[in-house]
Amino acid sequence: MRLIDLKSFAVPAEWQARAAAAREELEQKTSDLERLTFIKNHSQLWRELRGQLIKHFGNKCWYTDAPEYVAKLDVEHFRPKAEAVDLSETKREGYWWLAFDLDNLRLCGQIMNREHKKCYFPVLGSFVASSNCRKPWLEKPVFLDPIRPADVELVAYAEDGRMHPKPDAEEVERFRVEKTDEYFGLNAHQPLVEARQRTWQTCFGLIHDYMKSKEMEKRLGWDPVLDTEQDTILRSLRQLIRPSEPFATIAASCLMQSQYRWANRLASQP
Repeated sequence: MRLIDLKSFAVPAEWQARAAAAREELEQKTSDLERLTFIKNHSQLWRELRGQLIKHFGNKCWYTDAPEYVAKLDVEHFRPKAEAVDLSETKREGYWWLAFDLDNLRLCGQIMNREHKKCYFPVLGSFVASSNCRKPWLEKPVFLDPIRPADVELVAYAEDGRMHPKPDAEEVERFRVEKTDEYFGLNAHQPLVEARQRTWQTCFGLIHDYMKSKEMEKRLGWDPVLDTEQDTILRSLRQLIRPSEPFATIAASCLMQSQYRWANRLASQP
C-alpha cells in the first residue's frame, strides 16, 4: 500500500463546478432508485479524473503499489456510493452524497475493486455516517485508506511477497490489515505476490552486495573500485524506493526490516 497525498492534486476548476452542480441536482432526488440512476448517468465525472490522477500520482494502484499492467486501474469510491455492506453481509445506505467528492476517490486495480471489494465497507464502533448525519470523519473504517499515513504505516511485507501487519501492530490494527487484505484480495493473486517477491529479493540482494563490499573494504582498506561499487549499489537502492517505481513500498519495507541501520535510514529518506 502506498501513501497518497490527495491534497496535492489540484482539481480543475471546471470539473469542480460540474461536480458541484451534479451534487446539487443529486440532492433533489427523493428515492434510492432516482439517486442511483442519476449517479450512474454521471459516472463520467469521476472517470474523467483517471488520467489526471495517473499523471500526478503515477500509473500504480494505491492499494497494491502495482503498475497498471497487473490490473487496469479504476477510479473507485472508498466509501461505496450505491450501498454499503458490512462483515456480516448486512446492507445499509450507501454514501451517495459522496459520489462526486474527490476526497472519496481512489485509484485501485480492477481486480481488487470489482472482484473483491465491491460494496463492502465495514466500520468499527457504533457510529456510521448516513445521509442524515454526514460526518464520515467520525467513522473508523475497517479498511486501510492509502491517503492516511497512520493506515499505510500499519502494513509491512515479507520475503515471500505477502503483505502483513507490522510486527508491533496492536490487535485492532492487525484486524484492519488482515481484513483489508481479505476484502481487497491483496495477497490472493499469485502473479502480484511473485512480483512483490522479486522486488524484495532484488532489494535484499543489493543490501547483501553492499555489506560484502564494505567487509572487503575493511580488510583491504579504501579502494576506488569498491567506493564506486558501493555508490552504484546505493543509487540502485534509492531507485527501487522512488515513488514512481513498481512496488517501491515493498523495497522500502525490505530496507526498514533490515538489521542494518544504514538501510533503515535509507528507507526513511524522502
